[in-house]
Amino acid sequence: MWIFAIIKRVFLTGYNKVMNKNILNHEKSGLSLDKRKAGLLSLWMFCLIMPVCGLIAGSFFDWSIDEALFNPNIQWAILFGYIGPLPVYINLMTSVWLLIDGFYGKSHKNTQTTRMVLWKNIWRILGMSAVILTIDLTQFELNHSHFAPMVWITFFLSLLGAMICHKAFRSFSPVEKIQAAFFLILTSCIGMILVSMIKHIWQRPRFIALEQLNPSAGKADYSAFKNWWQISRTPLPPALEALKIKDPDLFYSFVSGHTCSASMSFAMLIVILHNSKAWKHRCQLTALCLFWTMATGLSRIILGKHFLSDISGGMIVGLVSMMILLHLLYSESFNSWLRRQKIFQ
Repeated sequence: MWIFAIIKRVFLTGYNKVMNKNILNHEKSGLSLDKRKAGLLSLWMFCLIMPVCGLIAGSFFDWSIDEALFNPNIQWAILFGYIGPLPVYINLMTSVWLLIDGFYGKSHKNTQTTRMVLWKNIWRILGMSAVILTIDLTQFELNHSHFAPMVWITFFLSLLGAMICHKAFRSFSPVEKIQAAFFLILTSCIGMILVSMIKHIWQRPRFIALEQLNPSAGKADYSAFKNWWQISRTPLPPALEALKIKDPDLFYSFVSGHTCSASMSFAMLIVILHNSKAWKHRCQLTALCLFWTMATGLSRIILGKHFLSDISGGMIVGLVSMMILLHLLYSESFNSWLRRQKIFQ
């Protein structure tokens, strides 16, 4: 229980710092600040306890769950293989718009020159191009070609989501917009970097890789199964080694990058819920984030790409990285440094 006590203290410290930046308009809200704190803390703890329980359950039932649910032909699961990381793309695109608003915002409202408008549009184009390239790189394994139709479909869905989310930041000051942008960008990037590092260290075989070892038997080879806490250090059997040389991606099971990306929807949720008008929709927004994260994780199990412990680990990485960055980016030192910049003088 001391672990959760530390988590609670870190969360409340970071959250209090956010509250002190006047991001919330308490008069327009029917709830007190204490009730908001309690509500968001309960949400955070619930969302963190879920994957912890999943990690524990996966320690005992990883294999049996995948064996029971494995069906690579289910269409909705295939679809979520493409659009599951959508929250990361939305976060990145929204961040670009927030940075543009912050640097070319209220301080320049009455001095919009042709050159300034040109630079704003150039940055928008560069930002959207970066998102398109990110989508293309992450989907290349599925499409086996660059800029396939699903890349553009995912991009337009991300654009639509970013347009909707961007409306929640209209009442934010330029400094607050840049803080939110840094939080969204760094949460997404650091989360995915941590996932990539863990994948390369653990090198856990995917269920679908074990299923390919003995295709004539019609079921996966349990003898090559590894639990999530077993880091790959011993030489692999010849059959597995040959499979690894042929397709290294089959050995990046722990943790799930798709689920970590889906959990980034909570990063956007935390920032948006600081807006008083959005607070009344907290239940619907939380349900949407939970649905998206759980549907993405379930789809990865069904497709044989991950085990239950993998998707639980991915969600933990995403949530913990959010908590740490919330604590750092809304600190007094960072806020003071940001306000001292010439752009805000």
